[in-house]
Amino acid sequence: MGLHPLPAGDLMVGASSDLDVVLDGDAPDTLGTLRVTESEVHFVAAENAEVRLFDGEAAEPIHAVIMKTDRDGPPTRLSAGSLVFYVIERGAPSTCGSRTAKAKP
Repeated sequence: MGLHPLPAGDLMVGASSDLDVVLDGDAPDTLGTLRVTESEVHFVAAENAEVRLFDGEAAEPIHAVIMKTDRDGPPTRLSAGSLVFYVIERGAPSTCGSRTAKAKP
């Protein structure tokens, strides 16, 4: 599992080492952008990235979503390939967590 601090601003996210938030797993080089404000985290998928809501069921790809943190319940979890990522709150700044999803038996 990876944990990545999320300072306020627009942060490029993906596997490429020159991005603001570098994710492990099989994420695309550029997954999208996290726009972090004091009150919300918005995610916008990159044009060629296939990002889905992760709920254990197949879902249509999404383009943009406001990500709920784990402060008041389960966070919004997004997936790209075997990568699952989400935002947690442990004070300021928020943190992006990522992990590799395990295949269902």
